[in-house]
Amino acid sequence: MARAISKISADWWDYTTLDEDLLKDAAALEEKDIRQLATRVVTLHPMTLIQNARTSGGGQVFLVPTQALSVGPQETWKAEKVSIWHPGHHDNAFGMRLTTMMISKRIPDAAVPMSLMADHPDVQFNFYRRGLGSCQTEMH
Repeated sequence: MARAISKISADWWDYTTLDEDLLKDAAALEEKDIRQLATRVVTLHPMTLIQNARTSGGGQVFLVPTQALSVGPQETWKAEKVSIWHPGHHDNAFGMRLTTMMISKRIPDAAVPMSLMADHPDVQFNFYRRGLGSCQTEMH
């Protein structure tokens, strides 16, 4: 199945903006579709710009580039070794643990695209321990 062009952005979709169109678009992807994505210049979604400004731009959206170079799985699979770095300062504590478990236990699932690295023969994880955070149930 060829991936249809996203309604969110003509040349990319991202996981930071969870609206219904995006979820339908991402849910339609199969492992083979994700693995075929090549390196490309992508236009970032406005919510991605806002979140990047919060985590990396000192809160100033105008300092965040509107386009980025995305290295696709197609090229990543050519690497002899994949090294994943989790500094934790803007990563979700549960998400870091989930992707680490899925990759280390060899559980690939297109619903968690990073987990497709489970099929790569040599993946190394690197964590900044103070940034790892905790996963706790909280009452709000």
